[in-house]
Amino acid sequence: MKKIGVVGTENMLDLLVRALEYFESDYKIEQRVLVDGECRDTEKIHEIVMMSDMEFLVIASDKEDYFLYEDLVKRAADAKEREVKIRFLHPYLKYIHHFHLFDYEKLFLDREDYANSIDYLEFHVTDNCNLNCKGCAHFSNIVSRKKNTDFHSWEKDMLRLKELVDNIYTIRIMGGEPFLNPELGKFVAKTREIFPQSMIHVVSNGMLLHKVSKDIFQTIRANDVTIDISYYPEVDRDKVVEILEAENLKYRVSTVSTDEFLKYMNLKGDSDISRAYACCDFKECHFLYEGKVSPCAFPLLVKYFNEYFHESLDIRCGIDLYSPQLEKGMLRELLNRPVDACRYCAIDKEPIPWEGHCLDADRSDWCVEGEKTWKG
Repeated sequence: MKKIGVVGTENMLDLLVRALEYFESDYKIEQRVLVDGECRDTEKIHEIVMMSDMEFLVIASDKEDYFLYEDLVKRAADAKEREVKIRFLHPYLKYIHHFHLFDYEKLFLDREDYANSIDYLEFHVTDNCNLNCKGCAHFSNIVSRKKNTDFHSWEKDMLRLKELVDNIYTIRIMGGEPFLNPELGKFVAKTREIFPQSMIHVVSNGMLLHKVSKDIFQTIRANDVTIDISYYPEVDRDKVVEILEAENLKYRVSTVSTDEFLKYMNLKGDSDISRAYACCDFKECHFLYEGKVSPCAFPLLVKYFNEYFHESLDIRCGIDLYSPQLEKGMLRELLNRPVDACRYCAIDKEPIPWEGHCLDADRSDWCVEGEKTWKG
């Protein structure tokens, strides 16, 4: 067995242990150090760098602090006059916990690969949806017109992204409902062409699968793309699985039905930005839209909220992909920090029961202040 050490957070250490067992790996975790957000427990890091016959030390975190932990390890190694080879655990595991979808050979990354890549990106092929959930985080139920993504503009944006990053570990093709766009196959194939190493997923509610052409299914298969099914109360889970199995597609289906969404908006715009970002459920859902990327979809899609309710939320963020100041290696840091839009995100979210086909929307579907304050 090959001995490795691990420095990281509890969740990712658990995932690594299970991954090594699943793949029947010849790597064995000989020593481990659990670290908290402030990395206070540094004494054990000094001990782990002294481990003999170690193949390498793995940084495994479910937060964007790989480089912080790497620095702690390097300083400990320097203090002990030891040379330690460091690898990073593939970030894909923190998004997708299904090992059968993962290539074991990619489990450990070197620094250059990680530094010049980003962990996650999602984009729409359409802003429209067939389910139109109440309080949709992407505002699909209040998009008043047909809005499919322009393929050529999107392709230009993806090629620009390729100039800025070597790889995007996880790419999720979304909507709205992506199977509403008849050009979905073109987006799938081009995504794989531009980012051949990415784990690519199409996110769907599954309700249109019986209408999907064989050509689109063939494109999804040929490009090694997984279909993620969001399980809502109206979804016939057994029927969806039957179709996916019959088409020999890679897929994941949520095991628990989505019975509620969360109200997350604060129309006053007075939330503490740092606190709002720290407790945000969407901060790692990096989003590409019309020449810009942002930490989440809200800053780039809130225009639909403004249009529908005649609001004027002043959202000054979104990274311009074509800014002359933007260079390779900068996106990882820029996408993982608070932005101005965070002031419109509530610190304390409120649950809202799930409802589909909600085209008659109210501000209170999104805003934590409630119906009395913000009913239009």
